[in-house]
Amino acid sequence: MPLHLQPLRCPHCQYQPSKAEQAEEQWRKPLLAREAVSCPKCQQLSRLPEQAEKLISVGLLASLIVAPLLVYWDMEKWLALLIFAFGAVSIVMGAAKQQLQAIETEGNGDEPTQSPEHSNNHSSKEP
Repeated sequence: MPLHLQPLRCPHCQYQPSKAEQAEEQWRKPLLAREAVSCPKCQQLSRLPEQAEKLISVGLLASLIVAPLLVYWDMEKWLALLIFAFGAVSIVMGAAKQQLQAIETEGNGDEPTQSPEHSNNHSSKEP
């Protein structure tokens, strides 16, 4: 389940839909399923990135569960502090990356694809 730490803005027009508009447009269900949603203002497609949620989840796990357990088990204090710091940095990085990504439609408009600047495929071209 996504944890929204920042307000969601359309990457195309920077419009921030209100909670009422999100409820009218049935935004929550497609966002939870990682499906494309359309902006109420410009009708362009966008999607919530999965990487941001993973970073936040890992950070919460490290900071709120693993680090206190290490303190409780009388492990090295520096290790617990290091894991807590890793979790805090992961949460901050996840919150910074938590923005809707623009999706471009190809040709006939049936298949939404992720725009090249937001693609995670870093393939190198060989000569």
